[in-house]
Amino acid sequence: MYQAIAVIVSVLVHMQKCRGATNDHTNVADLQALCDLMNLAKGTYATPDTTEINQEALNEIEIINISVAGPKWRATLAAEAKNKKKDSADCKTPGDKEICKPYYELWENHNIALAADKAGEQYPKIDPAKLKAALGRSTSIMISGLAERAAAIRDQYNTQAAQHKGATSADVITQLTLAAAGPEAQRASTTACTITLTSNRATDCTLPKGTTAVCETLLCICALDSSQNKNLCGTIASPDGTNQAWGESNKNAKWTAINSVCSAQTLQTITPELIRQRLQAALSRIKHHKDASGEHLVIGTAHTGGVCSSQSGKGCVNLKTMTYQAAAAVTGTVGWAKAIEAAAAAAQKNADLAKSKVGAMAAISAITREARQLASALNLSNKGESLLEESTKTSIATTSKPDCAAITQPDQCRSKGECEWNDKATGTDKKCKLNTTAASEQTTPAAETAGEQ
Repeated sequence: MYQAIAVIVSVLVHMQKCRGATNDHTNVADLQALCDLMNLAKGTYATPDTTEINQEALNEIEIINISVAGPKWRATLAAEAKNKKKDSADCKTPGDKEICKPYYELWENHNIALAADKAGEQYPKIDPAKLKAALGRSTSIMISGLAERAAAIRDQYNTQAAQHKGATSADVITQLTLAAAGPEAQRASTTACTITLTSNRATDCTLPKGTTAVCETLLCICALDSSQNKNLCGTIASPDGTNQAWGESNKNAKWTAINSVCSAQTLQTITPELIRQRLQAALSRIKHHKDASGEHLVIGTAHTGGVCSSQSGKGCVNLKTMTYQAAAAVTGTVGWAKAIEAAAAAAQKNADLAKSKVGAMAAISAITREARQLASALNLSNKGESLLEESTKTSIATTSKPDCAAITQPDQCRSKGECEWNDKATGTDKKCKLNTTAASEQTTPAAETAGEQ
């Protein structure tokens, strides 16, 4: 019991001794939010696929379209590479001849692919008789329309892609690096903070300075100098050994300490959403400072009057020139925020266009499947006749036969060429019936005529 009490007392005494130092870490939350912005420059950003949709995406549906084309027209296309029109004498001086056009060569390439598929393993090999039938002609028209629709989808996307000034992976990372580490920073490196310090901390940490790069803001809120001697961002980012005078000659030592904390964090895959999320978190660190000397917007911990000069336990960026106070437009901005938002916008454009490409490719694939199903249905049909055609023929054949049994008068029965009155029967069997011989003679010529057509 007494041992437990002794341990508790010991812990409390230790906490009391450390409290003063820990309370100096007033800007650690600012450090965390700003380090997250720094690390965007070193994250992984893979530019989404926004390249144009090439001809290969349309080849399948175009070959299917050729496979259901009229046999007579298709016979004019080369079935072997050696017979292609572009290599013929007619195209030595092509002029405006259709057979010498690039699209005609594409048709011939498709026909050659069909001819090479002798067993019909890739594409349906459809009987020419089926293609000449009504179902074949209508199927050809439908598939031709599908091919045109697929080409229109490809062309619409490619127009977008051509107009899109997409940011490459280097562009996005470069923008994030410049925002993080200043105008002379090496791509994806935050080792050096390439802004320039003067000998006046208040000047360097008041707009328009102080936010030209994220590293500049971090120096203002974390760095020690000859007067600011507190560990504002913790003992690692703000170590006691960096309390030399504020200025360019001592900047690297101060920045190296701060960056050691930022660089130790896990790097993320860069997305537009992540960029904006981290930017919002950093901007949310802006707070309202008010005292008897006035009010200001600041990042960090300000001295009396919102001043960000060399003062013990104070480190901040003063955003007075972007504070809405007077009936006049403000002139100040957070420089790194604008640059990071531009990087997010560039990444978003890439993401949106890549999404459009995925949608276009999916639509082309669906249209191609529909065309293949139509061609396969035609190939499996009965001589190219649709169910409607077969049903119509059956209906015509049925309605052409007179209903002899419904006739009750002998003279009326005999007037129908396909009916006969059963004179030899007696009783109820004496009635009108179908003359099967005459009906057969009537049907046969019609069938022969349909066959000839």
